[in-house]
Amino acid sequence: MKSQFRGLGATLERVPAVDARHLAEAELRHHAKPRADGERLSAAEVACFLSHRRCWRMIAEGDSPYGAIFEDDVLMIAEFAPFLSSHAWIRPEVEIVKLEAPHPDLYRGTPGNGSGRLRLYPTEKSWDGAAAYILSKKLAARLAAQEAFTCPVDQFLFDITREGRDFASHEVRPGVCIQAGRLEGSDDFLTSTIGADRMNTVVIEPTNIVLPEPRAVPAPKIKPGLPAKLVREVRRPFEQVQFWLRKQADMRYAPPIALPRKRSRL
Repeated sequence: MKSQFRGLGATLERVPAVDARHLAEAELRHHAKPRADGERLSAAEVACFLSHRRCWRMIAEGDSPYGAIFEDDVLMIAEFAPFLSSHAWIRPEVEIVKLEAPHPDLYRGTPGNGSGRLRLYPTEKSWDGAAAYILSKKLAARLAAQEAFTCPVDQFLFDITREGRDFASHEVRPGVCIQAGRLEGSDDFLTSTIGADRMNTVVIEPTNIVLPEPRAVPAPKIKPGLPAKLVREVRRPFEQVQFWLRKQADMRYAPPIALPRKRSRL
């Protein structure tokens, strides 16, 4: 992670993660409120949420209008520096920006995705992951006051269908960051405060946390029969045209990102 940020001109501070093994039962029950089905977040999920909240508080108490949060296993495109050298590319009404691609097909660093303009879109799908995002100081203050959680932190931030969600999110497309595990699979968080012009670097030793419990293995998918395949092939060109038209309409509301041309010096 440090090698990626070397030369970016950003003030980086490594924030120790909350260790799930050190959370008392009373503390877990205080933060992990039961969902409608009666289930609660696991200790690892609560610790992850509290680790992000620790970063939100740093941004809320800082001097800069925006801050960026990165989990330690994030990979970035080679041309990532302008995203941290200035916040001028973020529109005033934008409070949170997802920088992360959910899979390689939507990652700028994947071969074949290097052309075209980067754009800032309103979030339209509820992708998993909160490994790289930018947060406004104003929204950070609101989120940092959160005490009770019913869903993991990535769903809390970026699930547009979450009940009670009272803020809008945006995302950079194609994504300019991706978790290493999505390309091929520590447990601490790296936060950077975006200043007006440039930033310096501070690093704190990481703290390990317990990994989340493994999820249940999904049932094998049943392959469609010949009639279903024929219907799918007939529909495909119409769906492609519909997708292209929707994409053209979306681009009118998501102008290209105007990044600063000059990189800040350390």
